[in-house]
Amino acid sequence: MIPRKPSPDTVLNQRLASDPSLSAWVSANAGSGKTTVLTRRVIRLLLAGVDASAILCLTFTKAAAANMQNRIFATLGQWAVEEEGTLVAAIEGITGFKPDAAGLKRARQLFAAAIETPGGLKILTIHAFCERVLHLFPFEANVPAQFSVLDDRAARELLDTARTSLILEANAHPEGGLGRAMARLLEDTGEGAFDGLLAEITFEREALRPFLSEKGAADALDQLRGLLELAEGESVAAIEAEIDEASIPFSEWAAIEAAMREYDSKRILDLADRLGAAIAAAPARRAEAWRAVFLTGTGEARSANAFLVKDFAKDYPAYAEQLLAELERIARLLQRRKAASAYERSEALITVAAALLGRYKAGKVMRAALDFDDLVQRTADLLSRAGAEWVLYKLDRGIDHVLVDEAQDTSPAQWHIIAMLAHEFTSGTGARSERRTIFAVGDEKQSIFSFQGAAPAEFARMRSHFRRKVDEAEERFEAIELKQSFRSTPDILKAVDHVFAAADNRRGLSSDDVATVHETVRALDPGRVEVWPVEKPQAAAEITAWDAPFDETPVTSPVVRLARKIAAEVASLIRNGDPATGAHYDAGDVMVLVRSRNALFEAVIRALKFAGVPVAGADRIVLTDHIAVMDLMALARFVLLPADDLTLATVLKTPLIGLDDEDLIRLAPGRKGTLWAALGEAAREDERFTSAFARLTAWRAEAAGKTPFAFFADILARDGGRRIMLARFGAEAADALDEFLRVAGDYERANTASLQGFLAWLAEAKAEIKRDMDVARGEVRVMTVHGSKGLEARVVILADTCSAPDGRHDPKLFFLQAPGRAAGSEIPVWSPSKASDPAPVAAARDAIRAENEAEHRRLLYVALTRAEDRLVIAGFEGATARRPGNWYDMIADALREAGARVEPDGEGERLVYEPTPRRPVEGRPARDREAAVPVPAWLRQKAAPERFEEVALSPSETEHPEELAGLAGALPTDPRTLRRGALIHALLQYLPDVEAPARRDQALAFLGRAAAQWPEDHQAWAEEALAVLALPDLELLFAPGSRAEVALAGRIIRSGRADYAVSGRIDRLAVGPDAVWIVDFKTNRQPPHGLDKVPPAYLSQLGLYRHLMMRLYPGKDVRVALVWTATAAIMELPAERLEEAVRAVVG
Repeated sequence: MIPRKPSPDTVLNQRLASDPSLSAWVSANAGSGKTTVLTRRVIRLLLAGVDASAILCLTFTKAAAANMQNRIFATLGQWAVEEEGTLVAAIEGITGFKPDAAGLKRARQLFAAAIETPGGLKILTIHAFCERVLHLFPFEANVPAQFSVLDDRAARELLDTARTSLILEANAHPEGGLGRAMARLLEDTGEGAFDGLLAEITFEREALRPFLSEKGAADALDQLRGLLELAEGESVAAIEAEIDEASIPFSEWAAIEAAMREYDSKRILDLADRLGAAIAAAPARRAEAWRAVFLTGTGEARSANAFLVKDFAKDYPAYAEQLLAELERIARLLQRRKAASAYERSEALITVAAALLGRYKAGKVMRAALDFDDLVQRTADLLSRAGAEWVLYKLDRGIDHVLVDEAQDTSPAQWHIIAMLAHEFTSGTGARSERRTIFAVGDEKQSIFSFQGAAPAEFARMRSHFRRKVDEAEERFEAIELKQSFRSTPDILKAVDHVFAAADNRRGLSSDDVATVHETVRALDPGRVEVWPVEKPQAAAEITAWDAPFDETPVTSPVVRLARKIAAEVASLIRNGDPATGAHYDAGDVMVLVRSRNALFEAVIRALKFAGVPVAGADRIVLTDHIAVMDLMALARFVLLPADDLTLATVLKTPLIGLDDEDLIRLAPGRKGTLWAALGEAAREDERFTSAFARLTAWRAEAAGKTPFAFFADILARDGGRRIMLARFGAEAADALDEFLRVAGDYERANTASLQGFLAWLAEAKAEIKRDMDVARGEVRVMTVHGSKGLEARVVILADTCSAPDGRHDPKLFFLQAPGRAAGSEIPVWSPSKASDPAPVAAARDAIRAENEAEHRRLLYVALTRAEDRLVIAGFEGATARRPGNWYDMIADALREAGARVEPDGEGERLVYEPTPRRPVEGRPARDREAAVPVPAWLRQKAAPERFEEVALSPSETEHPEELAGLAGALPTDPRTLRRGALIHALLQYLPDVEAPARRDQALAFLGRAAAQWPEDHQAWAEEALAVLALPDLELLFAPGSRAEVALAGRIIRSGRADYAVSGRIDRLAVGPDAVWIVDFKTNRQPPHGLDKVPPAYLSQLGLYRHLMMRLYPGKDVRVALVWTATAAIMELPAERLEEAVRAVVG
């Protein structure tokens, strides 16, 4: 086997990057081991004695976080049981030095230490981290104390509701501000484009946030007027009137026309015709006709150089001077009209945006919810505002080391949060004295998520920022490059370097604008790059068959021909391998990449299936478009309306029933009633129909009494529906079925559970499944280049290379930087097309197009560097030829110049680039796949019933009304009293984490938001909570380390009888050295006088809590108290009374 060891420089750079004693900024080429370096740094921090809870690692995706955590635990778990010599070598390989006995002991203990870290290792996405911070500091962040996070589907629902409300109000009040603004926008959009504009407003909602208030909007519009160089009061109407005031008197028009007709020139005669039409026009139309003399058909001013002919200008210089002056005047005014129109559109846009996003915000407030943008923005606001020092201090005590993965895809707002977290590391005033570090790893060349806010220039800017900060603190900072790939052969990487050697090809690839340089540990392994000829359209034979599908793609389509060619190539590789190298491949070694999920995407999957090649299916699926989900929805529609014959016919042909066309032909033709009645009749005589009818009858009966989740879960699990569908549709259906059940559960949590309601909700939800394609399933992966980020394959086929950015997807909403405005508060301008752009917007559009082209090239870098051994470049053209700047030409031109040879390819030629000699290579057989584990028989058998049924018991359920009847105020029914109890509990939960001097203000602010309808009660409720917090006897209960709202669940075992399953929630819990304290807050207006007056229900509730806690903390005294908040009185409950209460409940 050929050794594949990293170079000494790579080893040293990896060790330097993972050194826990310094801050590091790592720029890493594709395949150079970014994740390895990151995980090694975490492990070395742990080896150095850093507490696992003091490390914060931020990743780009949940999958990346899970992958990194798995790697760390796998390494630490292996170290815990490793033979000593092997462990010494492993640690020396990572650190560069041999561990002593203490180091070995610590290494073996790391796995247990990491496992036992409260909350686990902090390896999170930025959004998950922000959610944690906001839950820790809800008062300071001004967010609901127990907010939920909206997923994309729920956010879309709220936005759709807001949009509907917006349109209804505008239609109801057309003369109102919103109605006029909507009408102004519709002048330039039409209804279809208006929906797109609302979508763009939604997407840019954080950028628009500063302008949603009246003052913010007014200030922005004033600055916009200055940017557009518009005078106060200058409007489209005023400029239109000025354009119509011709500078050449009407009395001279005829003489000018006559002079023009003296020349035999089409250009001047056409001008004379236009001028003649203006002279002949009615007075009301004359101005419009006069404009036509000077404007093109698109409404733009004619070019001065092509306006007149030289002879006319020479013979009639005065007329020529007048005409050119008028042309210049109109051209200038047209530009001013563009500016004024942009101003008016933007003014209307801000009005509509404020109305739309205001409704969306109100919807979130009603749900006590935040969306993903809110998580980042609210956290950034929290850490930036005056008075945030205490929050930073609290966070600073728990974080000593921040690590950022995929740093090139971090947005400016996210960088701001990271910078604030790390500020104390270098200020010398942090709450902890230990050495603190910042670490980031990324690659500007792979920044491809601008649509999610990523700004590649931030990678270099933040490197400079942190270098300066660390240097000022006199600590060590290293900028490190990792160039050596562990993934690709030299032939692949040489091809990449040749492509990006040209200055035009690498523009925007990175901030330093230098040619790429790649090295590889696989220096002797041969590779191969092929460039196939472009598939072009051919004359298609007319489809004449009466039953031909109307949307059938002709076999002569270049898309179909390319898909079939790809399928044939993959099948050949799997069947024959590579004879020159002896390499073998299976389907899991192949990845096919496309730019988007277009016709080619579907055609490749279809062609691979037709060729018998295992294929993983789409990497992203719209849930309701998956055939398995469509079958389940059809079944639901049937049970709701059995008389729907078409739906029943569909259900009968699903795998759940299994009938075929022949069966339907026996049933349907000639039936006298519904298909359901015909099935019932046939079931009496034919066993095949009997089974179908019985199954459907049972499901109809169950549907009436079950929630949607329970109904479908039983069909899929109990009745074997999942197994049947996977057998028919393949493993990819598992993801769709899992997601279907998940959204059914989501629906039930937020809505009244009904099958009809669920179907309607699901149709509008537009839920998507993002499938995990980084799984060795032995199937070809077909996916977008964006989706392939972080993945690799031995064979990569880049199938969609002939397109290029063309401006068709330009935004309509632009943001202009005005003098004095901070970054992130650029002024919004709406311009529906390039022809509408005033000069500042035209410059902004050009800048966006340039950045889109740069990202287009970075996306190519990502695509090329997914390949390990073989890379195939393919493409197709439609009716128009490919545009300049396409990937195909960039690659083909570079490889021709690099000496690629030409080989025949059908009727065309392919380029082949393989400078490394091809010879048999050891150690590259087909990747081993885990053998399928046979399913044991017991797994398909129903579990035997338990001997005793478990009785569920919630302690709060022991509070029977009759037991509380004598306790005044114990059974509140009015909303104010109910709300008071909940709010006082919330104050007692969160105020202990607020510094004492700030508690009153924070409490009143919280009550102002949560109980705005009862302002007269705020002071009293706040004082009630503060009085409890001030009780000296409860100091331990509110000290650091105590916990609020602690969920408790357990089982009380009873010999010979059913067990009691207990679940409840403890208001406040504190665990001391010798005792455990349980406190329950009661907000009754008139507390009982004496222990004998305490309702038995309260004693039962707390007795059950105490019983379970005694098992959790054997050897400690478990003490229980009631705290009556109305009087700030503490009542400790004797142990014997609590034990009596428990015996009375459970026996």
